[in-house]
Amino acid sequence: MAGRVGLARIEFAASVVQQRTVPAGSGGSLNTDVGHAQTFLAGRSPLRITSDPTQTLPSPIANQAEILDADFDRAAAELNIEATALKAVAAVEGGGRCFAADGWPIIRYELHVFQKKFTSRKYANTHPQFSAEYGPGNLAHSGQQADEFSMLYGAMLMRGQRDNAVASASWGAFQIMGFNHKAAGYATATDFALAMHRSASKQLDAFISFAKSQGAAQYLRTKDWANFALHYNGKDYRDNDYDGKMERAYRRLGGTV
Repeated sequence: MAGRVGLARIEFAASVVQQRTVPAGSGGSLNTDVGHAQTFLAGRSPLRITSDPTQTLPSPIANQAEILDADFDRAAAELNIEATALKAVAAVEGGGRCFAADGWPIIRYELHVFQKKFTSRKYANTHPQFSAEYGPGNLAHSGQQADEFSMLYGAMLMRGQRDNAVASASWGAFQIMGFNHKAAGYATATDFALAMHRSASKQLDAFISFAKSQGAAQYLRTKDWANFALHYNGKDYRDNDYDGKMERAYRRLGGTV
């Protein structure tokens, strides 16, 4: 039966689509298919979902205001830290931006979080464009916010996964994960995401709540970047040099130890 239905060709095609590469060792009876696969990979353009099909999240608002110095000063006073230290966190986490030029809040949709934390690999084979393992082989992130939102919108379409998809993205200037919505002051991940769309002030207020809940602000106060990153980014913070990046950003912005 496998020979009749061309199972080897089906498996080959599925691997090309899911892994975005021609499987090693392909050849022989698949020589023709290899050529077709290479043409497909060279010329294909992924589907981009440009707006939320579930109509849960709002459309982007162009020309959104960013965080002002007065806002940083207000937040720093509430947390009893230097404004420069707060600016350093924003510089590293969201590149110093709350919103992209087109009005979308800065996000990063984490495919591995959706897969591991919320869906137990349910969509790993059928929808690898928004459910995949973490690692350098994951080519989903193009650096464009439109692609991040496209992945998010696709995951939101899966039955019963709308809030989980939103919870699988990091949001705004301080890149707070959606699953940390309660620590940021919101009942659900969707409530949190709606606020992150609304204004820079909402993003800053979410950071204040989150930093307090995680006990992270005290380490910004003493410039203990390693402990701040541990409490803010998690135990794997060294993998991305978060502590080093924040300390360097702090110095670059004029901070002194």
